[in-house]
Amino acid sequence: MSRWPIARYLFCAHTVFLVMFLGAVYVLVGVILAAAVTRGPATISAVDVAGQVLHWLAVGYGYSATGVLARMVVHGRTRREFLIQHPVFQVVTAGVLAALLTGVYAAEAVLYRAAGWARALQDHRVFEAGDYPMIFLASWYMLVRPGRRRHAGRAHGRRGRGRLGAAVGGRPGPAAAY
Repeated sequence: MSRWPIARYLFCAHTVFLVMFLGAVYVLVGVILAAAVTRGPATISAVDVAGQVLHWLAVGYGYSATGVLARMVVHGRTRREFLIQHPVFQVVTAGVLAALLTGVYAAEAVLYRAAGWARALQDHRVFEAGDYPMIFLASWYMLVRPGRRRHAGRAHGRRGRGRLGAAVGGRPGPAAAY
């Protein structure tokens, strides 16, 4: 039972926490939406507005990856094991969270359609309100894409391992034009 111990730990503890956290956020969105509709119909997607929490959660998790790495090394795991297993955690967890977000968009669409409301998304989205494959892909890519960060006074970016693991590894990239 010693195969992929780091990934097992991350899936059993961190993925479950992330799903529970996002579930609680979207239950709260439902309660706020239910209270808000007493004043009139909703015109913008509540899930789209509340979805901003996913970006910040992913960034926070990415920067906490160095702490997880240190904990794993202290408990006898190697950096090599971590760098093999953590990206698997990133990809799978990003897929689970993107599927959860897509499902919540679909549930919201059913609710809005049943109430007879028009649903609009924020302008900067790369997907339309009913384009569920694109919602999934955009959400997944946002979570796993290599991050570009700017460091104090430096004119170059650093390539990370994605937002769920942005602080793990990475090499200096070419000069970035910001």
